[in-house]
Amino acid sequence: MPAVPTEASRGLENGSYYIKSVSTGYFVARGVIEDKSLRSKAILLRQQGGQDAIWTIIKNSDGTYNLVIRNTPAFQKEGKLFGLLGFEENPTELRWKITAVPHHGADQYIIESFDGQLGWLLGGIGESGNVAERTQISVGPLISTRSLPPQYPTNERFTIRKSQF
Repeated sequence: MPAVPTEASRGLENGSYYIKSVSTGYFVARGVIEDKSLRSKAILLRQQGGQDAIWTIIKNSDGTYNLVIRNTPAFQKEGKLFGLLGFEENPTELRWKITAVPHHGADQYIIESFDGQLGWLLGGIGESGNVAERTQISVGPLISTRSLPPQYPTNERFTIRKSQF
């Protein structure tokens, strides 16, 4: 169930941002150490930020966004989030909907596919309820309460804040 737009969800402007998981406080970024191939790179949780964890968010005329990290647009493949680096992939879609959920807190958002069918989330939560650093971001159906406004669990919410760089 997609979020209901409100006055607070005017939308993000084009620019540089940090994206962090609400449930862990970790940054969402590509890995610090990656192979040199042109294969798509996993987008995962990292404790440390820095310039290589900055996302470029580009607003499209239809209200969707392209999310780019280290010159690689974000796309989903087989239920996981990747940065498109080479040409071996042929993603069907690179657009995302970013919806503010201000009733959960300042700068909190859900990130959904352009059609609202799937969204970013933290899967693979262990028995202890913890998510480890370097856990790859999953893409799947978001769950929410059937209330107005909808309530989303912390593993589906992200803080998006302007970068100072």
